[in-house]
Parts: sequence; C-alpha cells; structure tokens
Amino acid sequence: MDLKDLISSVAGGENSHSDLMGVAKDLLSSSGSSSTLDSIMGALKENGQEEVVQSWVSNSDNLPTSASAIKKALGSDTIGNIAESVGISKDKLPGILVTLLPLLVNKLTPEGKEPTGNGLLGTGMSLLKGLL
Repeated sequence: MDLKDLISSVAGGENSHSDLMGVAKDLLSSSGSSSTLDSIMGALKENGQEEVVQSWVSNSDNLPTSASAIKKALGSDTIGNIAESVGISKDKLPGILVTLLPLLVNKLTPEGKEPTGNGLLGTGMSLLKGLL
C-alpha cells in the first residue's frame, strides 16, 4: 500500500482526501534532521502516550489516542502551525491526526521498530517520492 492508498483508506466523513494528503505530506516533511512526525511521536511519548506510540510502531494492534491527548502533547502553537501550513482549521487537525498517525507510523515501520539514522524522515521521503 502506497501513501495514496493509505490516504484513500482513511478519507471520508469529515476528512477530505486533500486534507489528509496535505497533513501526511507535512508530517513527513523535514524539520532540521528529523520529520514533523518524529517530533510529534516524541511529544506524545513525553506526555504519557509512549505505550500508544509503541503500538503504532510494533506489528501488534494499534492502540487508540484521542484528539485531546494530541492537543495536550503538541500544544496550540504546534497544532496551529501544522494546520496553517496545510490550510485547514486548527480545530479539525487533532481529529485528522487521531486517524492518520497510527496508520502512517505503522506503514513507516513495517519491521516493528523505529528506523535508525534519519528516523521516519528517510522512510517517509521514500513514500512521498511515489506521489511526485
């Protein structure tokens, strides 16, 4: 399953395909030597969601998170910045992340462990190349 298929599998309801694609591209973009996704996973782990994040990385069932947990971990500034960069409402973004993060992390960690070196950035760039 490539990134287009992943996005299509979660698109629907209130989350449009273009919103999800924009958020996914932003999450996989570089912020220095790591991706936005690496930073979000770190923030979630630091805010009591380590077991949840690890379930997304592992080959076991993904544990759920909530929009409120994402808001708490990331803070309003980070949520606002990501939402602005992809052109969606900052109120809508946490709900999109609840759906997208587990699937995206799971897709980027097929071996059941976080990649070394570039972290998820290198793996994510490979997925993005399929879209360009």
